[in-house]
Amino acid sequence: MRVRFVRLHSGDPTCVHSLTGNEKPGEGPYSKPVYATPVRGLVPVTLPSWFHHMLIGRTSHFEKLHNAALALNNFGIIADISRFRQDHNVLRQLLQEQDMLSAELELVRERLGLMRGRLEAANAPNLVGQLEWEEDRRPDAIPYTLKQRHGRFANAPSFPQA
Repeated sequence: MRVRFVRLHSGDPTCVHSLTGNEKPGEGPYSKPVYATPVRGLVPVTLPSWFHHMLIGRTSHFEKLHNAALALNNFGIIADISRFRQDHNVLRQLLQEQDMLSAELELVRERLGLMRGRLEAANAPNLVGQLEWEEDRRPDAIPYTLKQRHGRFANAPSFPQA
């Protein structure tokens, strides 16, 4: 899109504000996302480790990289550097949450195993053995549909009736 005026969005470094010069009174400025434009004829190479470390490292290193991109006045590079940092922070947070949930899951499994062992060691099934006949009336561990309870599973292939 050709524009007469463009500047980096003050609150979101992944967008720019622009005016085309064809706006009617009360229209504009427009806010558009921007991306780094590939240079034709160049073979892309992987990011050097120093660049990658500045993207994901300390805030002071990232700010130096961001300021260098600002000095280039290339809004696409500024936007993609900012997006990379934002997405990396989200990924890091999600991985931490996943690790916490995995640890909690393992803890609950371990506690269940310990409680099962304690119940077995206490001979609990024999102490309440008179309840064995009620075993069929217990709620199903996995909720089944009505067809599944009667032995006709929903995903089973149907055969033609003779």
